[in-house]
Amino acid sequence: MNRILFIITGSIAATKCEEIIRKLKIKKYKISCILTEEAKKYSNVKNLKKILHNQVFTDKSEKKNKMLHITLSRVSDIILVCPATANSIAKFANGYANNLASNTLLASNKKILFVPAMNSYMWSNKANKNNIKILKDSGHEFIGPEVGQLKCGEYGLGRISSTEKILNYIKNNLKILNNYKNKR
Repeated sequence: MNRILFIITGSIAATKCEEIIRKLKIKKYKISCILTEEAKKYSNVKNLKKILHNQVFTDKSEKKNKMLHITLSRVSDIILVCPATANSIAKFANGYANNLASNTLLASNKKILFVPAMNSYMWSNKANKNNIKILKDSGHEFIGPEVGQLKCGEYGLGRISSTEKILNYIKNNLKILNNYKNKR
């Protein structure tokens, strides 16, 4: 059974994560979740805990287990940052680690998939583009974003990818990973 670490960051698009997680669970993936402090504003923590059988971790979780960021990164086959905000992309690209999510990403030895969701001007900002290049050059991948109506009311590139696109991307990456493991 493949294990996914699902990191939810603080974007209004976090409201879509519950649907994505439910569909991943149907496909029999084992999922753990890190919820950033900002993501709590947009996510129903009680629902997530119910769906994931209490496998939802926050910054407070690491106070009880100082090496949680190492453990979470090692037991997962793949890490999904969804939604990936400009802030979370910048922090990882530049080596900042000031919470459980960013510590886990920096400690990871796994493939990381980013599902960006942000305003189109944020997406096309030169600093954000530089950070994306750093991450892509390091072997990390991006699912989206898409062009469409944004939650801020504007229209443009920055909309979170469809649930089906995200699920297919994860499935394909895990299939490649499993084929590699079976050949070893």
